Amino acid sequence: MNTPAHAESILLYTLAISYLAIVLVALYKVLYVPNLSKLLCEPDGKASISRFQLFVFTLVISGLYLALSIEAGQLIDVPNGALTLLGISGGSFLISKGIKPGDGGNTGGNDQAGGQGGNPQGGQGGAAQ
Repeated sequence: MNTPAHAESILLYTLAISYLAIVLVALYKVLYVPNLSKLLCEPDGKASISRFQLFVFTLVISGLYLALSIEAGQLIDVPNGALTLLGISGGSFLISKGIKPGDGGNTGGNDQAGGQGGNPQGGQGGAAQ
């Protein structure tokens, strides 16, 4: 009869060890790998606040979840506020991925005039006479 509780504690410790391994790899990369552009920077090499925010929120929320689950001895419910914050962080990351750098609100001013050749009649006059 003690099997479900035993299986749940094994799952908790497995998750805790996995989380610890991920944190150790992240710390190793921060301390010993000089180029972290693939982790927290955009392809152009500039730092991304939304990537950093998503990374930190994910580590903090998952770490607290595991710590509280181990303390309680069972899997706990994740508070809706934490899920909301993680969702907002993920949404800001996705929105930042959708915004193209250097777009600058271009409405296609020069692209629409192509083919008119400077003719005020819109390219339809001249040949019809």
